Amino acid sequence: MNQQQLIFIREIARTGTIRGAAACVDRTPSALTRGLKSVENELGCQLFRRIREGMVPTSEGETVLSYGERILKSLQEIKEKRIWSENEIRYLLCIRENKSITGAAETLFIAQPSLSQVLKEVEEEVGFKIFQRDRRGAEETKAGAELLEQLEEVWKLWKEMREELGEYRELKKGTVTIGIPMNLGACILPVVVPVFRRRYPGVKVFIRENNSQELEKMIWEQAGEEFNINSPKQLGVILLEKMMLSHKVDFCIMHFQKALDEVCYDEFSEDPFYLAVPEIFQSQVSLSEEKSLKAEDIRQLKKIPFVMVASRQKLRQVADEILRKAGIRPDICCTTKSMETAKRLAAGGMGATFLPKSYMTLYSGTEGLSCYPLDKELGASWKLVAAYPADEKLSRASREFLRTLKECLE
Repeated sequence: MNQQQLIFIREIARTGTIRGAAACVDRTPSALTRGLKSVENELGCQLFRRIREGMVPTSEGETVLSYGERILKSLQEIKEKRIWSENEIRYLLCIRENKSITGAAETLFIAQPSLSQVLKEVEEEVGFKIFQRDRRGAEETKAGAELLEQLEEVWKLWKEMREELGEYRELKKGTVTIGIPMNLGACILPVVVPVFRRRYPGVKVFIRENNSQELEKMIWEQAGEEFNINSPKQLGVILLEKMMLSHKVDFCIMHFQKALDEVCYDEFSEDPFYLAVPEIFQSQVSLSEEKSLKAEDIRQLKKIPFVMVASRQKLRQVADEILRKAGIRPDICCTTKSMETAKRLAAGGMGATFLPKSYMTLYSGTEGLSCYPLDKELGASWKLVAAYPADEKLSRASREFLRTLKECLE
């Protein structure tokens, strides 16, 4: 890595685009793209996220930018103006430490003629001898000693930057930002996050949740025409996808509904629905909790009232279809946006309701309810997925979190 590459990275971050940075450093966009890819390959990490609005630094990118500014400032203070590379500085300091070009070459595992050629080129560019060579070895000159002291400070910064990037690769450091609906987060995250943090205590986990009021406000403020009142998706899923594609979160954990081309959906669990019937109505039906209910079994609830979630929610859409197959036009006595509220109202005897398995023991149990599994032919389930941008590779920390998630939910 060299001084010029640090300038390129700084300009990409400052302008937010490859094209803008290329214009600032008098390079073509394609050359800058190749240069960035080369640096990322050398460092073993992704420095920028590529999004529609431009380039956004990753955590590793922020580290390189922070150290890069300090390195560039230190190099500007060196009166000998040239483009310095990380390796050149390391080579010069190794010669000083070994007091010999031959000894430095052995330490660096490079050929002695190659090291001599590097030293010759640097000395020609700075205009003076950095080392006085004789049979006994290489002693730094007065001008060389002054230059090497300045380069020593630069090398320390470069070395610290490499070490910090290594901590990200080894997951001794890092962040994971998750988008998740509030109720689903309450079900899943207490199981997963403690396990992940025990494995990787240096990685911080940030959680972005939402509720219905926040969703409706944010969608109308941010989303535009593609999100409307008749959308087949729940508001929560729409907003989570919006947050993910704008990189406010690394990935989302949610129930799969309708695919977006820009998004990858990694399924990790199936969440079946149950029919919950309050004790007060048990005498009117003959059902078994050991048997999955078919449409003809559900038909027994024809005269029982129902507590339902709002019509725009996925659970409601599935419940309506199940009741249609059973030939029931339900007497809906109450509608709510909250599955927990629906569960508690049902437990209080207001009517039957449908619940995903993941929500059945959230906040409160199922006391006062008999919960019946539903036959697969009714399509009574939804998939739990991790969703992330299709055109971007997940960070190692994110991949490890999802691996832990799958392990915990198996």
